[in-house]
Amino acid sequence: MPARVACSLGLALCMPLAVAQTAPDHWLRPFVDYSWSWDANLFRTEDARVPPDRAGLSDSFRTITTGLVMERQISNQGVNAHINMASTRFARYKEVDYESRDLGATWRWQLGRRLHGTLGASSTQSLNSFAESHLQERNLRTNRREFFNGVWRFHPDWQVQLGSTRNRYDFELASQRTLNREIRSSDVGIDYLGANGNRIGLLLGRADAVFPVEDESLPVQYRKLNDYTQDDIKLRVDWNLTGKSAIRFEGGKTGRTHTVLPERDFNGFNARVIGTWAPTAKQLLTANVWREIGAVDNLITNYTLNQGASLDSVWAPNEKLRFDGRLSYEVRDYNGVAGIDQSRSDQYHLASLGMTYTLFRRLQLGFSASRESLNSNQASRSYRTNGFAANLRYQY
Repeated sequence: MPARVACSLGLALCMPLAVAQTAPDHWLRPFVDYSWSWDANLFRTEDARVPPDRAGLSDSFRTITTGLVMERQISNQGVNAHINMASTRFARYKEVDYESRDLGATWRWQLGRRLHGTLGASSTQSLNSFAESHLQERNLRTNRREFFNGVWRFHPDWQVQLGSTRNRYDFELASQRTLNREIRSSDVGIDYLGANGNRIGLLLGRADAVFPVEDESLPVQYRKLNDYTQDDIKLRVDWNLTGKSAIRFEGGKTGRTHTVLPERDFNGFNARVIGTWAPTAKQLLTANVWREIGAVDNLITNYTLNQGASLDSVWAPNEKLRFDGRLSYEVRDYNGVAGIDQSRSDQYHLASLGMTYTLFRRLQLGFSASRESLNSNQASRSYRTNGFAANLRYQY
């Protein structure tokens, strides 16, 4: 996940939903947000290296964010854009202070009654997760994304679609730049549209990943070790079970082929099921179950096979108050190079709870708490942490 510490996770659940409570009565809306966060294990130090008194593990940090959100509908065309700029300062580990940004725009286009889609781009820069590298250094990650999607409803019951996306990731630390990559993906699909918004479809996709910075410590023939091509064929089902519940399934065959060392390849089944249920107008439950290949940024791991489940809940007892919760559990089984890490298995746990209270029409106060842990059969990799965050947001 992009880069913040665990205590921000609960807040991330809380704030986007809280913003949605503010009626968009202006198409151009500036905002300012101030947050204070605390993390019990900032650098995700492994349990085997934690001192008995856990001294030096925790830190707090303050973030000031200013931004602008634009939503505009002109006839059948819609435009969404946002600009967020933030400054984060740590109380103890000031060497990882950083500036972040989040810029993006999406054009929801439509031509006539049968042809529509999206076109957009985004650029984000944030602190890379310490859980991924365990480096006690600042490592900013920049992600640039461009995407296009088009849908043609050529029959009342049928539609075809195609899409293309380019993602580029760049890392600040020189020691991490071999992880820089560009992933170009494209897909084409056909859907049958049933009653009540139901849909059944087939999707074919291909992705090509290129790592442009070569690791010069490796022999020349292995410097393209991480480059790969991935092909997917998936069944997609969106089905409204009742007026209050729905289910979505996306899964099928996935094959990943590497440029060198075919023992790094993967050929198997990926799937994700998402179910939603709104028992009342003030409550929403969302459950996820998945089995997916994971991307791991190191040279001794070919891939991980991730299997897990999560439950998200929202409860808004009135117009001013909202609670958000999340429970997540995932097992990550590693496939390593030449027998290294072949027997490694990690269990990742996350629990978070957030609350948002609207003090006035445009002023919101939020609190969140979270607990994160990684339990590995390789004891040197296990860690745990707790976090807390509070924030105040004003949006015009």
